[in-house]
Amino acid sequence: MVFQVTLGKFNSWNAFSSKFHAQFSSSRQLPSHLEELVEVKQMLGEPLRAYISMLMTEATKVKGLTKEGRFAAILRGVEPLRELWKDIKRLTVGSMAKFLDRTDGFIKHEEVVQRIDTVRQNKNQQHTTLAGMFV
Repeated sequence: MVFQVTLGKFNSWNAFSSKFHAQFSSSRQLPSHLEELVEVKQMLGEPLRAYISMLMTEATKVKGLTKEGRFAAILRGVEPLRELWKDIKRLTVGSMAKFLDRTDGFIKHEEVVQRIDTVRQNKNQQHTTLAGMFV
């Protein structure tokens, strides 16, 4: 991207600076802070994979974020009273790697349950459609 300056277009440094910042600063996203990251929570019913992916994406925007800060944020955001949350409370997790290893099993379980629910819904719709044809 090029910022072209026409001779005589700006009559002061402030005018130039304002125009320059308007063109280049607006496309730049300011980094978040750790305080904002720990407020990112898993929504009720939100799949673990989606929550972890979103949190990791948001974590990349936090300038100077430590491994410990990211780990604390992800633990704090897990939806309370879900199976993963209960498991974490029962068996302490000491690192992000161990957390992600344990989480993998919960993610796979959620995805299997989701597939089963989808198959059941499709079968119910087929039965309803067939029943309607013979009435």
